[in-house]
Amino acid sequence: KNFSLLDSNYSSALNNLGFFYFSCAEYMKAEPIYLRTLELDKNSFGEKHPNYISDLNNLGGLYENMGELDKAENIFLKAIRLHKENIGTEDLDYANYLNNLGLLYSKTDKYFEAEQCFKNSIKIKKQLSGDKSNNYASTLDNFGSLQLKLGNIDLAGEMFVNSLEIRKSNLGNFHYSVATGLNNVAYFYENLGKYKEADSLYHLSLTTWEKVSGKNTAEYSIALNNLAGLYLRIGKIKDAENLYKQVLFIKSSILGTKSIEYAETLHNIATLYSKNDSNQKA
Repeated sequence: KNFSLLDSNYSSALNNLGFFYFSCAEYMKAEPIYLRTLELDKNSFGEKHPNYISDLNNLGGLYENMGELDKAENIFLKAIRLHKENIGTEDLDYANYLNNLGLLYSKTDKYFEAEQCFKNSIKIKKQLSGDKSNNYASTLDNFGSLQLKLGNIDLAGEMFVNSLEIRKSNLGNFHYSVATGLNNVAYFYENLGKYKEADSLYHLSLTTWEKVSGKNTAEYSIALNNLAGLYLRIGKIKDAENLYKQVLFIKSSILGTKSIEYAETLHNIATLYSKNDSNQKA
């Protein structure tokens, strides 16, 4: 079907607006925009076009974050099927879609399926862009996180360290991807019981996030939360409490007190008080 540049530009602008709301966790605002983008691209290009398939992937990611995991899985699977049938599998977009489905499967405890998705994604990315690209490193991280869940700590550490080295080589020391990589390696050390090394890397991750995006951000609060978790594990209750309170303040200011993330931090604080025999306070 014929389409105009105006239609294409309008669809692209809508998609950008939807992503803006998505990145702000305004999921109810993002949903109708993503659905409208999907409809426009279907009418203009058809279901076999990369734009439509990309829209499906975006919508699947939105539903995953909204907690509608079955709906997200079906949409991701449709995107992967359409891409495989009409564009092929030797493609970075296809590898990214596999990665996203792997993340969903990991979240829903479908570990075998997740592992297959990540392995295939890594294989394709290595073939097409080499083993030094940031995109390749991203899936190494996800595969490493899955291996931690499966108890394969050494393999997880290998993935995390390799990914961090790639990111630092490509991006320098002060980049959000490097901050994420530092956090992953810190978590690996924490699981090994190497708490001193984990503490040091969590602090380095915090410093990097502060330089990259500032303190009043979701990413910085996540790094604080992880360090608090370490302190809770090793019995530094007061330090953990102070960090959780900082996390609570940041989340209330950027996400509000009705958000799931805010509630999760309240739960962490209650757990802390419980471990500290402060049951009345909890």
